[in-house]
Amino acid sequence: MSAPVITGIVFAGLTALGAVSALIVPLVANRRDDRRRALDLKDQISSDMTTQVVDLIRFVQFTSVGGDEHREGADALNFRIAEWEQRISAVWTKLSVHFSEGLAADWRTYTDALRSLYELTWVGTKLDGVNDQNEFSAERMRLIDRFQYGLQRLGVDVSSVSWGDLADVANTNAYMKRWVEIRAMAEAPLPILLSNMMKARTEAPKGSSWRP
Repeated sequence: MSAPVITGIVFAGLTALGAVSALIVPLVANRRDDRRRALDLKDQISSDMTTQVVDLIRFVQFTSVGGDEHREGADALNFRIAEWEQRISAVWTKLSVHFSEGLAADWRTYTDALRSLYELTWVGTKLDGVNDQNEFSAERMRLIDRFQYGLQRLGVDVSSVSWGDLADVANTNAYMKRWVEIRAMAEAPLPILLSNMMKARTEAPKGSSWRP
């Protein structure tokens, strides 16, 4: 085989290799960028979820367990339930857009349970003027049941607390004595949800060219 023929073959091979590389390199780079964007998204949502859980539980701890002497400290937290509702809804939207339905549903279950914990803190204020202790206890028990139900759906064992004692208006110290356990239960679903999200595959929003 003559030198010009060999040169031509080599040149054709290099040209083909260059054409393939021109296709593969941008594809690999795009996939790498997609993975980075997916991780950035998960990190942001993880931070948002953690902040909302910590903010509500910390506020409940100040107001419900700390007593009157800590009310000023609770006010300093500048917690507003309406703003919290907006922020948890924003997290739910991101989960709904970028992940399967299960993660968003679990987040809603979790925040419903936390909302019951918050309302349990303020049930006394809501029932001011109600002299019927049975009605007061029934309302507390309703909130406690909602709190337990949400946690159980997310796999949390709630059997260690005597919940009936917390509904007894005559047993005012029960809530404070059990707060460490209640707080641990309220926090327990968060690492589960975060782990599930970090392992989940992200889904591109409709109309987006992003394919994670």
